[in-house]
Amino acid sequence: MRLKLMILKASGKIAAMNTTFQFPLLDLPNELIANVIEHVDSRKTLRKLNRTCKRIQQLTEPILYRYALIRDGDRTRDLLRSVEHQPARAKAIHELDIPCDCRSATWFEGLARLLETTVNVKRLMLEMPQVNNGEFEDEEPYERMTSALLRPFQAAISDADSKPLQKLQDLVLHLNGAESPYWTLDRTTLCIIQLPLLRSLTLSCVNIGDQLAEHVPHASFASLKHLILEESNITHQGLRALLSLPRALENLHLGENCHNCHHFEDVIDPAANNLFNNDPAATLEAISQQSHSLKTLVYVTPELFNGWRRKMPKRSAVDAGFVGFHLLEEVTLHGRCPNFERAVLSSRAPPTLKVLTYQIDQMFWPPYLDSSADAPLATIPFIRAPSSSVPPSLKTLRIIGHIQDLTTAMKGQIEGAARGMKKMGINFELHFETWSSYFPPYLYGEPLPTTTSVYDGGWNEAATDPHLRLWSQLED
Repeated sequence: MRLKLMILKASGKIAAMNTTFQFPLLDLPNELIANVIEHVDSRKTLRKLNRTCKRIQQLTEPILYRYALIRDGDRTRDLLRSVEHQPARAKAIHELDIPCDCRSATWFEGLARLLETTVNVKRLMLEMPQVNNGEFEDEEPYERMTSALLRPFQAAISDADSKPLQKLQDLVLHLNGAESPYWTLDRTTLCIIQLPLLRSLTLSCVNIGDQLAEHVPHASFASLKHLILEESNITHQGLRALLSLPRALENLHLGENCHNCHHFEDVIDPAANNLFNNDPAATLEAISQQSHSLKTLVYVTPELFNGWRRKMPKRSAVDAGFVGFHLLEEVTLHGRCPNFERAVLSSRAPPTLKVLTYQIDQMFWPPYLDSSADAPLATIPFIRAPSSSVPPSLKTLRIIGHIQDLTTAMKGQIEGAARGMKKMGINFELHFETWSSYFPPYLYGEPLPTTTSVYDGGWNEAATDPHLRLWSQLED
């Protein structure tokens, strides 16, 4: 019976493909029909349209194949078979999401062939199967897997006449290493950054060590505008080598290893992370390679130093470290780092700075301060930096913390600080972030943190919401 139904269904599809239907849509020219199809949101409806007749199929397939989601080997085989049978389908693919499911077998050779075939892909997200469950591959299967996945990227920068990934602009990679949550940016993997049109790159759990400098070309060539590093192990020399590549980087998210170091026992380079705490001058020297173009900077650093790692000798703080960044408009510090605050505002500030954001698990509002007008500002991040210089361009200072009970005294300090900043032309904002069991990097299907505005020139309703009262520890 099942075989009979399959035959009837297949014959029905064939008949539909070879039948010219009479309905108003077909009376329109192809340009208008294509415009109508572009506005169909449901892929299920598009698939039904695709089966009506050959004319509609030719107009529908470029939209149906524009985006593809691949989670396992079976889906890889189906899609690869389809695009190899009809090369026009391969050219239609512009976006690929490949969050490999750890519960299903992944066909990495097929994924490599697919990336070599989809010559017009512009956005790619790739998530290796074991990054979520921590059961990392052994050395031999890991080498087979990565050699296949890296093949299209290596071919993209080769001297071959026909190269894949030449139009890729947006790349997100959540990878791991052999028996480790961390992989390494080195001579083999550097090809990822060298794609000719790549503008946005997100890397997580990557080791960016001193040895990277040995493999980086001397001239800046990368077209990168946006670089996001999450939960990464970065040394000063590694950061300097990496930031020597982009010609004109506009957005930098420099995220050190804050969470995975507590969940995995892998040995981490003792020279990595806590960059501004250990040597602010070397960190600024690395970032200053992009001073001519950088517009936004996010620095994420551990709030508590990982005591099981060797501490590097601290160097002196650097004031006015970003004064030469003439396009820098937004700066965010996530974590506790007085050296970073000093580099931003002490002595002289970036001349075009508009927004400062400080994010920490819990902000400490001291209940007792002296009665001077400047006392409430002594607790405000960045403003509290020694000899802080506030540029006229600064309009917003935002604090984001985990939910906490605000006492009457704490609210008084917040209101006093807001009044003091208002006199300086700065609007003060306070936001609460809901607690989550997830932590960066946020993988496929994981909810992103949400924030609620508590104070923005006045107290919002959320400030008295009983559902926002959760525990947390005070910053010392």
